[in-house]
Amino acid sequence: MKPLRLLFDGRAFTPRRSGIGEYSYYLLQALLTHFADEIDVSLYAAEDVVPVRSIGEVEEATRDVQPGDLYKPTEQLRLPKILDPRRFDLYHCPDYSIPLLNSSFPIIATIHDVVPLVYPDMMKGSLKVKLLPVFKWYLRNALKRSRSVITVSEFSKQEMNRFFGGLTDRVEVIHSAPYHPEKRPAGEAEVPNIEPRSYFLYVGRQEPYKGIRELIESFKRVYHDVSERVPFLVITGEVDERYQWDRVVQESGMEGRVRFTGYVSREQLTWLYTNASAFVFPSLYEGFGFPPLDAMAFGLPVACSNRASLPEVAGEAARMFDPGSNESIDEALKDIALNDTLRAELIVKGENRLRVFSWQATAEKTMNVYRKAIK
Repeated sequence: MKPLRLLFDGRAFTPRRSGIGEYSYYLLQALLTHFADEIDVSLYAAEDVVPVRSIGEVEEATRDVQPGDLYKPTEQLRLPKILDPRRFDLYHCPDYSIPLLNSSFPIIATIHDVVPLVYPDMMKGSLKVKLLPVFKWYLRNALKRSRSVITVSEFSKQEMNRFFGGLTDRVEVIHSAPYHPEKRPAGEAEVPNIEPRSYFLYVGRQEPYKGIRELIESFKRVYHDVSERVPFLVITGEVDERYQWDRVVQESGMEGRVRFTGYVSREQLTWLYTNASAFVFPSLYEGFGFPPLDAMAFGLPVACSNRASLPEVAGEAARMFDPGSNESIDEALKDIALNDTLRAELIVKGENRLRVFSWQATAEKTMNVYRKAIK
């Protein structure tokens, strides 16, 4: 049997990979590791940012792509010309931005979440929110046009059904897996001015729906109780100036106690996970929710929101709380800071929970979707 000729969209392979970029990287790596004899992969991606050597054997589909082009309108003219059935059997876009032309070519799309439709008021400045009808139209097009749509949780499939009922019959749920950085000796990339084992850690984006304000305010309320053990809160991720989190910290009176690291290298992120006291994730909405699993992989006790996909992903391995309740958040922070029995239980449960997810399993299920799409 001839190998399946896959064109994989790697435009999300930017120097600072987002969640979609990480999903693309680890899925492609797993496909090439476990199905090298069954699949020939070509990448539609910028040559200078594609980590080809660390992924595996891939071909270049073009040299003309620029990094970050995933949502540019000009791509709607360029990409359909490359979808040539003489070269490729299937195209996989790891997001909703599939080509609008060349409608007969077999396409797989991955839709991770529909958060702009749910919390547009908490994503001010987002292009998807500014052009919300266009975003919704693109999602609808992906659901209609794709041979199959992959989504990363049962929750996300339910959300797509809520907004696009009747168009979700070809949606397949395939869980992702942790994509924590490769573990390295923790001293190699120490983050300045942060003392090991002294902080709660949050990792992720900083839109309001992520619960950043609620986390800061809760830390202030419980500080007197937890400060001997966990005197700092460290928030890691690209700083989003639109939301003026520095002002929120000033108003809370927690300057010096709440620290924003900004974007950090993968080695520094490893250091932060390795040296945290506990991990907190107060998000209101996730399509999957990688960071809690990443924290479990580093042996951290995890407290996270009981909203959206997080109960599905974290299961009983996290101390759940209601992000809409001050009392619930506060009690969770105190528990994972002070309750040694609970901390130990959560660490063990986290190790067990990680066995549910693997990129090999994700790749196997994705290959099944590919095979079905070209029958």
